[in-house]
Amino acid sequence: MSDTAWLHIYAHAHEHADAHIIGNRRALGIVRDAIVLALQRKDGRATPTGLFASNGEGYDLRINAVEDSPMAMMRMPYYSESEVHRLEPHRCPVCLGTQEVSVGQGMGTTMLMTPCKPCSGTGVLWK
Repeated sequence: MSDTAWLHIYAHAHEHADAHIIGNRRALGIVRDAIVLALQRKDGRATPTGLFASNGEGYDLRINAVEDSPMAMMRMPYYSESEVHRLEPHRCPVCLGTQEVSVGQGMGTTMLMTPCKPCSGTGVLWK
């Protein structure tokens, strides 16, 4: 087994398209353990570290176990190459505060381009 945790996560491009999680056994084990941890924790959060894309760039994965109701507020995970940057109100998954932020979208996630003011968190935002 490789010492490096190689993991790619691909969002679906549109409704009914497939999403893919592709990784070696080490990376998939890290993600599995983090999901179990998020389900056990009261705050429902886990952030596995030490994951790498095949180009060698490391990244953290943010896992949030939420109740059904916040899912209706979240942006759809489909990606569109035409959406690049714009100002929108978004909710921070760390503190649940809402603010106008500059966002960029790609590969299915809306990423915070400026830190959340209330908690200084960064990460995937809820619309």
